[in-house]
Amino acid sequence: MKQKNLLRILMIICFGLISNFSYSQTTLTKGDIAIVAYSTPDDAFAFATFVELQIGTEIYFTDEEADGDNTIGLGEGHLLYTASTTVPPGTVITGSVSATNFTVVSSSFAPGNKGDGLIAYQGSSVGNVTTFLHAVGEDIGDTGTFPAGTLETGDILLMAKDDGNYSGT
Repeated sequence: MKQKNLLRILMIICFGLISNFSYSQTTLTKGDIAIVAYSTPDDAFAFATFVELQIGTEIYFTDEEADGDNTIGLGEGHLLYTASTTVPPGTVITGSVSATNFTVVSSSFAPGNKGDGLIAYQGSSVGNVTTFLHAVGEDIGDTGTFPAGTLETGDILLMAKDDGNYSGT
């Protein structure tokens, strides 16, 4: 009887370890992705990944401005992209509230509102940033203020036009 219980405990531990390894996400750093298209009239965007994204990798996108720390308010929309398959480097992914693998996780995502930018980040939960990845907007006021050592002015794509379209290479 004790052997059966010990065997069950060992199987549970092994299963737990295996499941933790099989569903890990890619931890990204600044420069691993870039927003390569942004259409405020359509509330849509596209991003390219320069590294492989593992199944389960999560990336948040928001039209809320950064607050100067590692949090972003929930007053505007946040979308969560979750990779459902392994995504190879060089892949361009189109995002919107109705796009595959995107889920609205906070408020109403509507970057077409006057003065909205777009920020990509990874975090422990919606609004709690571990890494700022990229940002795009009309001017710095649209993207907000980032903590020192994260996104600098040269890392942010500024379009110098409100309610515009950007389709880069």
